[in-house]
Amino acid sequence: MMGAHCVKPQSHQTLAQRKMSCGMTAEDAMLSYSKYLTPYERTEILQYSNIYFVGNRARKIHAVEGLHHNGGYDDSNSRYLAKKYDHIGYRYEILSGLGKGAFGDVYKVLDHRTNTEVALKVIRNERRFHRQGKIEIKVLDMLRTQDFDDSNCCVHMLDYFVFRGHLCITFQMHHNDLYTELKQGGFTGFEPQYVREIGQSTLNCLSLLYANDIVHADLKPENMLVESSQSRRVKVIDFGSSCFAHEKVHTYIQSRYYRSPEIMLGLGYGTSIDMWSLGCILVELATGSPIFPAKNEHELITLHTEILGIPPSYLLDRATRTREFFDKSATEGYKPMRFTDRKGRRRSPNGKTLAAACETSDVNFVGFIARCLTWDPADRMTPTEALEHPYIQEQSSNSAALFAIKRSFSEDGLVALLTKYPQNLAEMTSKSGSNKSLNDSGISTESSISDYNDNAIDT
Repeated sequence: MMGAHCVKPQSHQTLAQRKMSCGMTAEDAMLSYSKYLTPYERTEILQYSNIYFVGNRARKIHAVEGLHHNGGYDDSNSRYLAKKYDHIGYRYEILSGLGKGAFGDVYKVLDHRTNTEVALKVIRNERRFHRQGKIEIKVLDMLRTQDFDDSNCCVHMLDYFVFRGHLCITFQMHHNDLYTELKQGGFTGFEPQYVREIGQSTLNCLSLLYANDIVHADLKPENMLVESSQSRRVKVIDFGSSCFAHEKVHTYIQSRYYRSPEIMLGLGYGTSIDMWSLGCILVELATGSPIFPAKNEHELITLHTEILGIPPSYLLDRATRTREFFDKSATEGYKPMRFTDRKGRRRSPNGKTLAAACETSDVNFVGFIARCLTWDPADRMTPTEALEHPYIQEQSSNSAALFAIKRSFSEDGLVALLTKYPQNLAEMTSKSGSNKSLNDSGISTESSISDYNDNAIDT
C-alpha cells in the first residue's frame, strides 16, 4: 500500500474505503469489493499492485475476453465505451465528458490517489492511433521537462498508461476553451489587451515547440484553455496531431479555418504552419468571427486570395495540388478556378484589405497578422521574432483609452472581457459568430469542451 499518498479520510467512510484511499492490494480489494466487480475484472484486477477505486456505483459492461470490439469495451470505431462513475485503471473515476476528437475522447475524472480532478484522454484502440499516441507522449514528456517552471503556457502531462488496450494520458485540469468563451460572450470578441496577452502566451508555447522542431498541427481556439476561473492565462492543449518536423506522420492536417496554404497546395510543411494558425486565431478573438470561415477547401482558397491575392508563381509551380485550385495561361499566369463563395458572392483576388478583415485601424495588429498570413512559409515570422514584434511589445495603456470594456460573466463565473465600440454597439451585439461543423481533419468544432456533457457518457 502507498500510505504516503493517502488523502484525508472522511468521517463517514468505512474502514475498507479508508484503506482504499491509501491504496489497497488487489487481494484486499477483492475481499472487500468483489461483489462490485464483474467476472472479467476479478481477473484483471490482479494485474494491479495498488487499487484506489473500483467503480462500485457504475453500471458496468460485462466484457467477455475474446469477444469482438475488445470484449465489449469498445464501440465499432474502437472508442472506449466509458461508463459514468466507473474506474479507469482502478484509480480514476469517470465524472463527465470534456471533448471528443479524431484520436479519442477526453474525460473529467477524479484521481482517487491524490483526490484531485484531472483530464484523462483515452486514445482509440487501433494501431495507427497508438502510433500517434506514442509521438504525443514523446512530445509532452519533452515539453514538461523543459517547461519546468510552467512559463511556456503549454498543458502538462501528468502520467500515461495502457488500460484495456487503450493508451491513456492524464493532464492538468483547466477551464473553458476560447471558443466557448467567445460563444458565451455572444461572439463580440475580446478586448484588445486580452487578445495581445493570448498572443504572447501562445507565442511562449510556440517558441518552445520551435526550439525543439515540433509542429503542433492543430492550433485553434478550441485547443486553447483558460487556466482557471480566477485567471486569464491561456494554455495550449491537444498535441494529438503533433510531430517532429523531421518525423512527419501525416500529410493532411489542421482544422480547416486555420489550415495553412502549404497544407492545401501540397508543398510540405514545418513549424511555420502554427504561425499561420495563430494569425487566424487572433483575428477571430478580436472580431468574434473567423477570418476564413470556409465550408470546403475550394472556398478556403477563394477566401485566402480575396485578402492575400494570388500566390507567387514559384510556389504554385512547385505545389502538387495547384491544378485543383488554379488555372494557368501563358499570357495571364495563374488565376483561381473560383471567384465566388458558397452563397454566390464574388470574392475577387485582393478584393478586401487585411485591415478590413481585422476590423481595426491598429497598424501594429494588422502588421503582426500580415507577418503570420504569408503565402510563402519562409516569409512568416518565427515565434521568437513574433515576440519582439511591436504589437506584442506594445504597452496596454496605448490602446486602453480607445475602448470601453464590458465584463460579461460566463456560467462558471469567469470574467470574459469583451470589447464594445460605443458607436457600433448595435452592430457588434448582433454578431452570431461562426457555425462550426465537423472539419476536414475529422474533429468536431461545434461541440466545445463545455458542450460535451454527461450525456456523452453511458450511464
